[in-house]
Amino acid sequence: MNGRALMTNFYFNHDPANLPDFSDDCHPVQMFHTHQNDITKHSLVSKQLLQTVRDLGLNVDADSIDLITIATAVTAADTFELRDNAENAWARKMHLHVPVTDEDMWNFVEPELSSLLNFLTGDQWLFTFEKTTMPMPTPKTSEQAKAKAKSLIGLNSVCLFSGGLDSAVGAIDILNGESDLKPLLVSHAYRGDGAKQEDIKQLLSPPFGELSYS
Repeated sequence: MNGRALMTNFYFNHDPANLPDFSDDCHPVQMFHTHQNDITKHSLVSKQLLQTVRDLGLNVDADSIDLITIATAVTAADTFELRDNAENAWARKMHLHVPVTDEDMWNFVEPELSSLLNFLTGDQWLFTFEKTTMPMPTPKTSEQAKAKAKSLIGLNSVCLFSGGLDSAVGAIDILNGESDLKPLLVSHAYRGDGAKQEDIKQLLSPPFGELSYS
């Protein structure tokens, strides 16, 4: 519906039984594919992300899983909510209901998080954080996972790495300059981005780690 003034409520959960039905102002989204998905009832995002975390071969703390969950929710809402449907065909209004481990802490910092995203995207963001029922992902014990865990030893920073100009310059400044940082390059690859990311990596001086998911 064009020109609507409603705020869209995005409900996120790993378990589709905990999601409401679609409506004009309600968009239910299943995360992580821990349960069977019915595409006629819910959207589905980050199908393989928890497996990617498990492939690291080490325990990831609950706060980090919360941050991954929130980032996934923001990316999903930003993708699903079209600017053409906004009241002024630009600034969207989105209320994200996100399950996390420490809902009190995240609700406490919600005003800062909303303000940051409002500034970054020019939209109106609101968050309500609720207690998750999802078990924490357990690390895999395969030889490949052990090798991945070993490759992370000594890394002391994280660098977002999309393959675009900004992230490429940031990675080059860190790895080809005088910095003591040894980053983990984190990539969220859309179709066609992976090849660009690989080309840029050839220009970087090791050591650095890599984590990519789609």
